Amino acid sequence: MNLNVNFNDKLPIYQQIINQIIFRIVSGELAPGDEISSVRKLAESLVINPNTISKAYYQLEMMGLAEKRRGMGTYVTTSAVEIARGLGTDIILSSIDSLLQESSTLRIPLDDLVLLIRKRASKLKGGLHD
Repeated sequence: MNLNVNFNDKLPIYQQIINQIIFRIVSGELAPGDEISSVRKLAESLVINPNTISKAYYQLEMMGLAEKRRGMGTYVTTSAVEIARGLGTDIILSSIDSLLQESSTLRIPLDDLVLLIRKRASKLKGGLHD
């Protein structure tokens, strides 16, 4: 599992990890029953404290997305896809709220913001679906 963290992001690193795992579950990259990278392996690859990974994994367990299997590792739960879809929507809504607040602070009219979003979306590989 290849994750990335942005040390300059306002979002805490453990939350970035949670969000990326949620996105991978929703996209099908991680399926129910799949093993999630070990704490040690992921901490080494991201060059961060293993406690940060443990915190993210604990939160994933509390959300019902992951389960620890003693002596075996951490796995995606059977109900993870359904749960992750709802959580993914919440993540996007939070990002939209931040974008709207920042654009308001910068006095960018909503119509101009929508145009900027459409331009950026068209640059994405494959674009976005209407």
